[in-house]
Amino acid sequence: TGSFGSPAVAVALGMGAQPAAATGRNETALAELTHRFGARVRTVPMCGDEADDRARILQAASSPVDCVLDILPPAAHAVQVRTAVMAVRPYGRVVLMGVVGLLGGA
Repeated sequence: TGSFGSPAVAVALGMGAQPAAATGRNETALAELTHRFGARVRTVPMCGDEADDRARILQAASSPVDCVLDILPPAAHAVQVRTAVMAVRPYGRVVLMGVVGLLGGA
């Protein structure tokens, strides 16, 4: 939902993702994605509960997740990373950028 993730949603849609599932902690940014792209994007606010977040990602995607792009701010927690990775289908792709735990987190 930030400067990199939001444009990645536009790229995914341009490449034919139907739907693109966008996750994030910033509900205002998620709402903007829905406003901009309509039903082609399904947003999932992350609550921090790994099992619940993963279930909601899979429900939003409506099919196995092919690819996850996660741009991690220093405040990101390892649980967020694991949640995204575990939502991807076998032999899918996971792209991680940034850092986890730099500000004292796990």
